[in-house]
Amino acid sequence: MIQKTWKRYIQSFSGLPGASWMLALVVLINRSGSMVLVFMALYLVNKLGVSPAEAALTISLYGIGGMAGTVAGGFVADRLGHKKVQAASLILNGLGFIALGHLHSINGIRAMMAGIGVAAEAFRPANAAAVADACPPEQLTRGYSLNRLAINIGATIGPAVGGVLVLAGYRFLFWADGLTCLAAAVVLLYFYHEPFRKKACETGSPLRGKSPLKDFPFLFFLSVIVVYGMMFMQLLSTYPLFMDSVYGLNASAIGLLFALNALICVTVEMPVITRLQTVPPLRMATAGILFFAIGFAILPFGHSGLFAAFTVVLWTTGEILSFPQFSAMVALRAGENRRGRYMGLYSLSFSTALVLGPAIGGFVYEKLGPMPLWFSYLPLAVLMILIFHTAAKPMFSSPAAGRKP
Repeated sequence: MIQKTWKRYIQSFSGLPGASWMLALVVLINRSGSMVLVFMALYLVNKLGVSPAEAALTISLYGIGGMAGTVAGGFVADRLGHKKVQAASLILNGLGFIALGHLHSINGIRAMMAGIGVAAEAFRPANAAAVADACPPEQLTRGYSLNRLAINIGATIGPAVGGVLVLAGYRFLFWADGLTCLAAAVVLLYFYHEPFRKKACETGSPLRGKSPLKDFPFLFFLSVIVVYGMMFMQLLSTYPLFMDSVYGLNASAIGLLFALNALICVTVEMPVITRLQTVPPLRMATAGILFFAIGFAILPFGHSGLFAAFTVVLWTTGEILSFPQFSAMVALRAGENRRGRYMGLYSLSFSTALVLGPAIGGFVYEKLGPMPLWFSYLPLAVLMILIFHTAAKPMFSSPAAGRKP
C-alpha cells in the first residue's frame, strides 16, 4: 500500500519540463536560506535595543519596498528577460543581506531593508513568468504546484536552521541568507536555460498588446486576490493570538499547526492537482475559496488542538485547490510577452494584502473581538465567488492550465 502510494506520488511529477524543475531548485535553494525576516524583530529588539514599534516599522519598510519591487520586476522582466531579472534579484538580495548584518545604525538598517525588499520581491513575478514560459498550457497548474512544493520545503528548512544559527550568533543568519541567495543565482545562471519566447500572437492570449491596467476582468480578479490575501495574512497576526488565548496552545503547538500545513502541501498538493487536472479552473477556485473560508469560520466552535488541526486541514485544502489555479490563469491571460507585468501586479496584490491584512484584522480583533473576524470569512467568500462568476469570469475562459489538449 505504501509502495503504491509512493509510486502515484512520484508519477504526479512526471512529464514536467526540465526547465521547470531547475526553476523549482532555484526557489528551493533561495527559500531554504530565508531566515533573516523571521528573526529580524528579535534581532532589532534584543541586540540593537530598539523598541518593538521601531522594529515593526523597520520590517514594514521591507514590505513597502517589496510592493515597488513586484511591479518593477515584472515590467523589467518583460523587457530584459525573466532570467536576467531573477539573477539580478538574487545577487542584490544576497549582497544586501550580508551587508545588513554589519550595519548598526537604525536608519541605515531601515534604508537597507527597503532596498532588499525591492530586490527580493522583484524575483517573484520574473520567476512566475519563467514557469509559464517553461510549461505548456496543459501542464501550467502542475508547474506552479511544483514551485509551491519548493517554497514549502524551503520555508520549513529556513526558520529551523535559522533557529540553530541564532544560538551561535545573529550575524550567521545574515551570512547564511545572503550566501544561499548567491548560490541560487549561480545555479540559475549556469544550469537554467531560458526557453525561446514566441510572439504574443502565438500564445492564445485573448488580449494582444493590452495593458493589464485596462484589463477589467483581471482587475476584478485582483480585487478578489487582495481580499483573499488579507484573509490569509491573519495567519501571521491574529491567528496565533487566537490559538494562544482561546485554544490555550503554546508557541510550540502553534508551530506544529503551521508545520502540518506545510506537510499537507508537500505531500498532497501535486497528486491532487494531477488527479483533478480535468476539472474546470473556475470550479476548482470556487471550491478552494469555500474550503479556506470554512476552515477559519468554524474556529470559534472548538477549543482543542485536535479541532485546530482539523481546521488546518480544511483551509490548507482550500489553499491547494485555489492558489495554483490563480497563477496559471494569470499566466494564460497575459500571453508570453506580458507575463512579467501581469505577474508583477498579481504579486503586488499579495504585498498589498500583507500590509493591509494584519492592520485591518488586528483592528477588528481588538475592537470587535475574534468572533466577528472569523465569522466574516463566509460572507467574504460568497462575495469573492460572485465576482469570480461574473466580472472576473473571463479570467477563467483562457485555455485552462492542466487540461489535456
